[in-house]
Amino acid sequence: MALSAKPDMKKLLETAKLIISRTGHSIPDSAISNTIDDILIKRDNWEVCLQRIITKNELANLLLAHLDTLTQHTCGKRFYDDKFNDADTQAMRKALFGDDANS
Repeated sequence: MALSAKPDMKKLLETAKLIISRTGHSIPDSAISNTIDDILIKRDNWEVCLQRIITKNELANLLLAHLDTLTQHTCGKRFYDDKFNDADTQAMRKALFGDDANS
């Protein structure tokens, strides 16, 4: 599957909000969107993935790590949990690329 020139920010925001909701807190959409934009676009990680320098799973996990840090700094709770790690990675990968781990 060819990667899109730009990620679907709406899907990413929806997925991030769903994952973050496990903390029982909400974070403003603008803070989540800014983090997503910073990690993917401003730091060129989307382009790095397009060039196949990092894998799709690596990009998904990088974004999740930064969103977890945002959550911890904003509400004092982390959403990261070994119990949900694989599911979170797959959900974020699907939001980023519209595919699953087998492609």
